This record gives sequence, C-alpha cells and structure tokens, in this order.
Amino acid sequence: MNLKKILAVFIVTFHCLTFSCTPSICAPAMYSVDYKLVIALHPQMGNYDMVIGRHLRNDIDFSDYNVKARVNEEIAKLTKAAQKKSDDIMQKMFELENKISQMEESYSQPTDYMPDMKRFAGDNTRKTREKRIERMKAELKKLNEENIKIWDDVMNPMYYTREQSNRIVTEVLNEIDLILNDISIKRGGALIIDSDYQAIQTAPTKIGSVPAIGGDPLSIRLYQSLISANVIPELPGVYKTDPELAQYASFARKDMEESFDKNISTQISKSPLFSAVPGVRGRLVLVGNTDFDLTLEVVEKIFIKHGIRNDVATRILNLIK
Repeated sequence: MNLKKILAVFIVTFHCLTFSCTPSICAPAMYSVDYKLVIALHPQMGNYDMVIGRHLRNDIDFSDYNVKARVNEEIAKLTKAAQKKSDDIMQKMFELENKISQMEESYSQPTDYMPDMKRFAGDNTRKTREKRIERMKAELKKLNEENIKIWDDVMNPMYYTREQSNRIVTEVLNEIDLILNDISIKRGGALIIDSDYQAIQTAPTKIGSVPAIGGDPLSIRLYQSLISANVIPELPGVYKTDPELAQYASFARKDMEESFDKNISTQISKSPLFSAVPGVRGRLVLVGNTDFDLTLEVVEKIFIKHGIRNDVATRILNLIK
C-alpha cells in the first residue's frame, strides 16, 4: 500500500470517527511532525558526520591547527597499519570468491536423470556442495565485516566509535519520542504522524574496504557552534553611544543575522539525509490516537531542554515555520 492510500485510510477513519461520535467522546485531533527535521535540528546531532555516519569527538578542538595536525598524524599511522591487515583479508576474500564461483559453475551443468534411483546424477554431491558454499559465503561475509571494522577503527582518533555514536542517536530518538508521547497525552491521546514519512526507507551506507573520508570537522560542527553562541556578539558600549559606530554596528548586525539564517537553512536542507541515520524509525504513525504540525513545538521543547539561548532558538524556529 503506497503512502497516498495509507493517508487516505487514516483520513477516512478520522472523519468517520469525528462525525459519528457524540461531543463528549469525539476522537482526538490528528497532528503531524517532520521527524527527520526534528532530528537534524537536535543539538546532539550538531556534530554528526553524514558521510562517516558517526559523531565527531567533542574533546577535540578542530580550530587548533596543532591539535588537528596531531589527530591527522595519528590517523595516518593507523591507516598504514590497517592497510597490511586489510590486504591480508582481501586476499582471503579473493580466494574464497574464486572457490565459490568454481563450485557454483561446476554443479550448474545439466546432469542425467537416473530413473531407477528416481534422482539426478550427483544429487548428493550437489547438496553437499551447496551446504559448503553456504558456509563459505558466511565466512566471506564475516571477513568483509572484519575489513570494514579495520577501516572504521582508523577514524577513532577523530570520531566516537560507531557503537558510541549509535547510542547517541538512540538517545536522541528516544527523547523525541518521549516528547511526542507527552504532547499526545496532553491532547487526549492525539494521533501524530510523520509528515515526511517514506514507505521505502533509505538503507544506511556502510564504510567500504578503503578509508572513508568524512567532511571538514569545522563545517560539520558549524550548526553546533551556531546554537551554542550568541547570534549577535555583545558590542562595546561605544558602539551604542557613537552615532557613526552605531550605524556601522547596525549594518554588521544585519550581515551576521543573514549569515546565521543562511547557515541554519543549510542544516534544515540536510534533514532528508537523516533518513539514513542508523536506527531512525520508518513509521507513519509516530504516537497517539494532520490537522496541526507539531514540528515547531517539538524542536522548541528540545531547545529548552538543552539550554539553547532564547534568541538563537527563536531565529531557528522562525526559519522552519
């Protein structure tokens, strides 16, 4: 059933309940929320690298050239060591793939039927080979996972481990769901659906057999930096008392506000990509039992919980209205 049909069923059901009930027991309203946009604007996703699929480490100052150089040097050393391990695994995988290919080709040839035994010649051998091929493919999969892990670990000096990052994502999703559940309860068990629901979810991209190059750390952390600072830095008193400087400050303020809005809009535009975040729930019904969009309310509650400055929060919320 496609998304339009699913929505049609919900709308018809909703109207049936609404018009058939008495005023005292009418069905609660139906709301919507852009789930991926809420994820994209969550403070804990502000250092999430969409390429690597992991969070940058918070204990590293990437604006410090010496610190960044030291991290890159450590990654270079790990890459060199990983290459040797990876080469050995790739050789084993190559040999296994050849064996599997040869075996599959050998028993794909037509065989004679033996009426007296009521089976084809080589049936027993074929079944044995099929089981062996299954075991070899399982081994091949395991080797591939080992290889992915080797290159994954190379990036540990710059990123939290994949397990740590996945835990952060789970915390974010659980927090959003709790907020939605609380809103639903306060609205009498209201039905809340994902306004940007995709029936076919995007599969997360895995790291291949070569080191994955993530985005620029400072660019990735830009959103995190924006929501952690003043939109407009406090200016010295002289800029308020001197007319000429006050005019200059007014122009500078406008430029900074436009720059802030532009950078936040960039983060908002990334929201569809967050469907690939591991663990994101592909659900039409998020909670409860779309007349109203709750995206703003949910994001606002998250900002309040995480202590985002009021002026910063207000500007971001105005951009997604």
